[in-house]
Amino acid sequence: MNSSEIRNRARINLKDRWGEGVLITLVFLAINWAFNFVVGMIRFISSLASLEMVSFLISLASYVILIPMSFGLVTTFIKLKRKQELNYIDFIKDGFSNFNKVWSVFGNTLLKMILPIICLVLSIALIVIGTFVLATTSNFIFIFLIPLGLSCYLASLVFCIIKGFSYSLVYYILNDNPDMTGKEIVEESSKLMNGNKFKYFCLNLSFIGWNILATLTLGVGYLWLTPYMNISLVVFYENLIGKTDDIIENVEFETKVEETKEITEPSEDEDKVEEIAEKIVTENVEEEKIIEEVPEETSAEKNDDNKETE
Repeated sequence: MNSSEIRNRARINLKDRWGEGVLITLVFLAINWAFNFVVGMIRFISSLASLEMVSFLISLASYVILIPMSFGLVTTFIKLKRKQELNYIDFIKDGFSNFNKVWSVFGNTLLKMILPIICLVLSIALIVIGTFVLATTSNFIFIFLIPLGLSCYLASLVFCIIKGFSYSLVYYILNDNPDMTGKEIVEESSKLMNGNKFKYFCLNLSFIGWNILATLTLGVGYLWLTPYMNISLVVFYENLIGKTDDIIENVEFETKVEETKEITEPSEDEDKVEEIAEKIVTENVEEEKIIEEVPEETSAEKNDDNKETE
């Protein structure tokens, strides 16, 4: 299934439910904005009081809350796609009811990502060291560290992104398999994404135009784009696990029924053709009868003429 088909299925699933998707996104963004605003204010006050450690701890605490909420948002859109009962603040309940499991999955994912992260940090360190040495000593011997660091940074960034694609389905697997351990979920995501990373990349890339349009609307367009993208990712995941889409099957069945009706039921033109054909057949039959009667009449007249001559 290509990106176009996935987006098409997402639109079919969102038919008559766009309002719910927009409302879920609005509530999530409002709570997220309010939370970030409070955290930002606390960090600002801490920086004024020279309490950098407090500011750092507040930042860590914000991730402790936001990561489970992100999982809850995924589960809410899964419910929306599968036509399950949902509440517009389910992302809070679902996120924190699975708090330990979410962090177990996140921790195992982080362990799998440790190598690309280390490569990324080392490449940044090379750039910083090269820039510092060049600025302080004017020794051009170490200038090679800057292009080397940039090359390593780009390679590490690509490596990090590709590696991250392997674990992009962990929240979907956790939703469907809450009894699995965090390690099993991460490994299952890696198996599902094996050979499908490019499809996942193309799917996300296909939304770049919509992201630009949403940005031009000062962010208002994201109220519609967020459910569109999330439902598309659910369709992508369900396609990989072989889960059938009941709505799509019903739509395809209805279209097939309509097509068979069009084939089996005669149209008005066909009825007219049949009427004309019947008329032609009846006219031919009548002409044949007339032709058969004419010889009989002529033979009878000839017999009468012969009798008169005799």
